[in-house]
Amino acid sequence: MNKKNIGKRMAIFIMVIMILTVLSGCTGGEGTTTTTPAPTVPPNFVTYENSTYKIRIMHPQEWEIMEGYMETVVLFRSPIEEASDMFQENLNVVVGDLPEPMKLEEFTDANIDQIKSLFAAEVVDSSSTTLANNPARKVIYNLKQGEYDLKLMQIYMIKDTKAYVITYTAEKDKYSDLLETIQAMINTFEIF
Repeated sequence: MNKKNIGKRMAIFIMVIMILTVLSGCTGGEGTTTTTPAPTVPPNFVTYENSTYKIRIMHPQEWEIMEGYMETVVLFRSPIEEASDMFQENLNVVVGDLPEPMKLEEFTDANIDQIKSLFAAEVVDSSSTTLANNPARKVIYNLKQGEYDLKLMQIYMIKDTKAYVITYTAEKDKYSDLLETIQAMINTFEIF
């Protein structure tokens, strides 16, 4: 496969991830290193499993589950807070085949560049972490999409020839409200 086709396929993969990330919540209208603690699972969590992609993740029982929504493996959407709530905070999982072997840093940098160019996003933080006991990168962005001021956390991980991207999307002023729940979900993510 020539480099032009590889670059084009990678750009398409990254574009799909970004579009899914931003649109999935609409209901209308200096690096640091972190470690992931052992999961403490809240009592209202239940397990979601996808045997096709061989992933498992726990989530709040009352959250809406949307499989295959806009090319995601799964999207978990928080309940609507009130009738005027036009954006539902959410976490989605995307799994994709890489067109060629790629280092985590290359994949992360390509995603950052693509997100910045599409949404005039600002990187708030970038750090090393782990996901499913594998090295990963966590990047937090601020961006504006239409009427929404959003804050996104994306965790990028590569295992063999697959890229795993977990994205938490929230309105900027509500981002920290669900962060503990989101982190608990991410901590339960497994590949089997």
